[in-house]
Amino acid sequence: MISTPLASSPGEDSWICFDCGSTYEGVCTFCDQAAELVPDMDMCGDCYEIRLANF
Repeated sequence: MISTPLASSPGEDSWICFDCGSTYEGVCTFCDQAAELVPDMDMCGDCYEIRLANF
């Protein structure tokens, strides 16, 4: 997994998995996994649900 610009959006970095070829929005600050992040948060949907369930 690396962070690099894509040809379709050269001014913005994306996370790319060289094993499966998938692109991801970012890395979750809680589980350190590449994922699509919850809008306006630096966490994946799974971590968001876990944190929300604690309240």
